[in-house]
Amino acid sequence: MTSEHLYFITFCVGNLSEALHKNASQVYGILRSSGVLNDYIIPCYDVLHTFSKEYIVEDLTEVLRERGTVMRLYHASLLCIEKPDTLHSRDKLDFGRGFYMTCIREQAVYLQAHCLHYHLLCQGPGT
Repeated sequence: MTSEHLYFITFCVGNLSEALHKNASQVYGILRSSGVLNDYIIPCYDVLHTFSKEYIVEDLTEVLRERGTVMRLYHASLLCIEKPDTLHSRDKLDFGRGFYMTCIREQAVYLQAHCLHYHLLCQGPGT
């Protein structure tokens, strides 16, 4: 491994950690354990390092997703939920208390529209 490889790996880890909202140590561990580091980044360095930061981050995220390491999840809320709270969820949900998510974007959009419709019916506009 050359110093150019090390600089590029550092670049990838730093930018990917920012995109995934994880610290650099976690991202490095994910890249190593999934094989992306040794089976993809290092062998493909000659091509990868010529692309933009945005492309590299998107590409690595997709490779991790394909390997089942990274998954984008959606929640059908009308609000941004930064810290899910399962203690205050309803008891009588389909699968009990919890914070329900899906990896299917269309399903979350549909459920979000359903939640908005329900909210407007029950409480009226402007509440």
